[in-house]
Amino acid sequence: MMRVGEFVAFCCAFSVVVTWMFNRTGQSLPLVMLLHVSVNNFMSLPYGEMFPSIATAEQASHVTLLAATTAAILLLIATRGRLGYRPAEEPAPELAQAELNAA
Repeated sequence: MMRVGEFVAFCCAFSVVVTWMFNRTGQSLPLVMLLHVSVNNFMSLPYGEMFPSIATAEQASHVTLLAATTAAILLLIATRGRLGYRPAEEPAPELAQAELNAA
């Protein structure tokens, strides 16, 4: 049951990282997918060979949770909670009126 809780916590923290990546890349879904696949492949293939002393599934879930939480906290601090979000610029009232008159 502990690993399920760690996985849910990891997903929440990783979603902060994914949201930042989505916002900062101009809403590029392929780059977000590449980030997600990179994390999955790293944990599946080279992780155990690179870190043999912490290669058990339980230890791997601790490490991924710690890494994702650290990245999420740093991004939240660095972006002041905005995660790279930039609202669309609203047109000036004069331009909006001119567009209505032209139509």
